[in-house]
Amino acid sequence: MIAILAPIFVFGLVIFVHELGHFLAAKSVGVYAPRFSIGFGPALWRRRRGETEYILAAFPLGGYVRMASRHDEATAFLEGGSETAVAEKMKEDPSYDPDAMIPFGPKPVPEDRWFESKPLWARLYILLAGVTMNFLLGLVVAIGLVMHYGRPVIATREVGAVRPIRGEAVLAPAVQPGDTLLQVNGQDARTWSHATQLIARSEGPVTIRTNRGTVTVPVDQPGAPSREEVALAMDYRMPPVIGDLLPTEAAAKAGFQAGDSIIAIDGQPVNSWSEMVAIVANAAGRELRFDISRDGAGQELRVTPRGIHSIR
Repeated sequence: MIAILAPIFVFGLVIFVHELGHFLAAKSVGVYAPRFSIGFGPALWRRRRGETEYILAAFPLGGYVRMASRHDEATAFLEGGSETAVAEKMKEDPSYDPDAMIPFGPKPVPEDRWFESKPLWARLYILLAGVTMNFLLGLVVAIGLVMHYGRPVIATREVGAVRPIRGEAVLAPAVQPGDTLLQVNGQDARTWSHATQLIARSEGPVTIRTNRGTVTVPVDQPGAPSREEVALAMDYRMPPVIGDLLPTEAAAKAGFQAGDSIIAIDGQPVNSWSEMVAIVANAAGRELRFDISRDGAGQELRVTPRGIHSIR
């Protein structure tokens, strides 16, 4: 149900904010706006306040703001007939207002309240207000998410895996799994996130110092790796603990559960998630024996992985 309602809510919110921008802009420069509708088709809810009728329609596939125009009579068929016919029908409605303007009463709309009567800057202001409101909505949502969740920071500095760059062991043996990143280009690395930022901001060769040694890598030169390749050649250490499992995959069928800690695979100790992924990735179609710890007790599970996506 959420999968159905969530897109409708998000789409509806975007439409509402967009049309609200047009509506508020039109009102601010004196354009008569008799109708503000979210959705099309039969009205599920409607209410008139002041000189505007607000409508929630059956099909949430868009929306519109009706603004007074010299072309009202020609386009009135979109809302069920001519302006004159609508005004006549309104006489039979208990909400008929003899002092209101068309379409809620008999009075014609003054020309100075038509959309076309406004200067060019005002018309552009009305037309651009919708997309401007959508931009502001995106900005507000982004700021709200950052304020709620904060900026993701990987606090560790311990190396979990080191990969070759373009087939060459550029960082090894100076950087190996289990090392601790201390400095990048002479600046202390406070966290893993900070270290990758320092690498990305490097203007010359990247110098990485760990607790065991130092390596300098030329970057952004002919044949040399980029700063991004240097940063991606290292993974931080993450404990080999199972998180989510896909029920249809081999791991779940073999008996793995969320929270299981991987101790060893085929007798080979596993110290990080990266090590486990590397072993599983190279063993597609071959049965592996996993020694795991679950709730403090050791267990043995056997599974034949299809690839690195067998365990999540």
